[in-house]
Amino acid sequence: MQGTSVIGTVLGLWLLLAGSPVALAGSPQGAAAPLQLPPKLQQALVDEMIAVNDGMTVLPEAIVKADWERIIETGHLIEGSYILNQRLSQAERETLVQSLPTSFKYLDRRLHEHAGKLAQAAERRDGELVRFYFGRMLDSCAGCHAVYAKHRFPGYERRDTTGDHQH
Repeated sequence: MQGTSVIGTVLGLWLLLAGSPVALAGSPQGAAAPLQLPPKLQQALVDEMIAVNDGMTVLPEAIVKADWERIIETGHLIEGSYILNQRLSQAERETLVQSLPTSFKYLDRRLHEHAGKLAQAAERRDGELVRFYFGRMLDSCAGCHAVYAKHRFPGYERRDTTGDHQH
């Protein structure tokens, strides 16, 4: 199986599992307006999402190959890439903290915590735990996108408006 096929398969599975964190993230139906930030802060957020996406696309292939060093490195890179720690001044960081909804900050924090735990599991060569934390990372990304980025990912729009969710 080629690397791109593995990535496509894993990301496809991710989309099937993506709905679970939505209840944590927003209103009762998981709806929220797109984030409204000043341009520099919006760009910092976009840059962070691009960096996280790059790491998330590396991980499936590294996981199936048990490339522990790459998993460790990527996990630590994602763990440390908090948007608050990028090239922002103290005043900009404070504006960002005040501008972001609590649920967004929660999902972001969880993503970075899970990335750190994924790296720790890889250091112990625990493939099962690595896969678990990769799934949690996907849940955090998908939950946030389903609530805050429907305008960019219209697939998250619900077709049924009853708000009922059944398994």
